[in-house]
Amino acid sequence: MFLAVDETVSLRSLAPHDADNFYLLIEQSRDYIQEWLPWLQQIQSPNDSLHFILNEQDELKKKERIILGIFIQETCSGLLGFHQIDQVNKIGYLGYLMGEAYTGRGIVTAALRTLIKYAFEDLSLNRIDMRIASENNASIKVAKRLHFKKEGRLRQAEWLRTHYVDHLVFSMLKSDWKIER
Repeated sequence: MFLAVDETVSLRSLAPHDADNFYLLIEQSRDYIQEWLPWLQQIQSPNDSLHFILNEQDELKKKERIILGIFIQETCSGLLGFHQIDQVNKIGYLGYLMGEAYTGRGIVTAALRTLIKYAFEDLSLNRIDMRIASENNASIKVAKRLHFKKEGRLRQAEWLRTHYVDHLVFSMLKSDWKIER
């Protein structure tokens, strides 16, 4: 799967040959990223990255999950996608990570806009949810910048290594997106 964001940024499925590049992204940004994504502890080697990629390829075939790399030229700078797709109710649960060196440039916002367009137009989703740790101010700003609506708080929704955190629930409906365009 491939989606162009602009002249230099694209979204595409990770392939086995991306394992070293993906592992390097994680290693260079591990302290920055793992604060909010404890599953990164499972990736401790290029071989772990390869297993992650192969698993994501299998999930993509089932159409229950779509995880894409954010590439600047040929460098993997992050991931984004739907870690769950509810086909019955047409809901995608959105998530992303961005390498520390690539933050603050609008890349993730542009990439998410591209994925949102794809989700509503090609996947025929009706709703996109983002659940963000209540202290993750950078991701909250991204959700607001994209005009997601804050719907509420889920108390102690996730265990992050040493403690529970609340999640803020943000959503965008297909009808909201049509207005925002």
